[in-house]
Amino acid sequence: MTVSIASVTLRAFEIPAAIRYGTSHRVVVHQLGSGRRVLETLGSDALDISFSGILSGPDAAAQASILTELCESGQTVPLVWGSNYRDVVVKRFSAEYVSSGWIPYELTCVVSEGTGQTTPSTEPGVAKIAADIQSAVALGTTWSAELAAIPTLLSTAVSPSQLNDIRNRIAGVCVAIDAEMAASAGTSATADLSSNTPPEHLAKAAALLGYLRRSLKLIENGT
Repeated sequence: MTVSIASVTLRAFEIPAAIRYGTSHRVVVHQLGSGRRVLETLGSDALDISFSGILSGPDAAAQASILTELCESGQTVPLVWGSNYRDVVVKRFSAEYVSSGWIPYELTCVVSEGTGQTTPSTEPGVAKIAADIQSAVALGTTWSAELAAIPTLLSTAVSPSQLNDIRNRIAGVCVAIDAEMAASAGTSATADLSSNTPPEHLAKAAALLGYLRRSLKLIENGT
């Protein structure tokens, strides 16, 4: 099973053995004097999504920092596992630091309004890519201008060569974000995400990278 949240792709021991999720329906029960019940249905609510695992390897501490910053920022980010997709806010992240390469964690996410039953397979491929790019642009990062024209391009008939150009543009932004995030975890002081970057900016970059990587996967799978 492949699991990713924002820019963090889980692997090895990081992948949870199970992911708890589901939905409920809000129901008001009117108990009449006769003993008869009248039910009023008010719509469905997605349950919180929770899972746990062990962040491991040389970048375990950096992954834990990103998840901490996502939780603190309240940023809406994409969560993907298997064929399932949700836009979520990280409600709770807790970790137990054993060593820099071994950090057991627990994560709880709240599903954003309107996405409780949404999966990628329910929408045309190009529309899914456009929606992810629009979400990325809406984050208001320094990369938004580079991506802003893509949804408009996707609203018309797109040739294979145009789609490849779009893929290359998205991939280029991903490379730039990866480099800046790597710099932020080290000692290099680069323009957008230096070691002095506020956590909320790093959280936005992580969310942005999550949307872009999912778009690339859709393009590579032939949408």
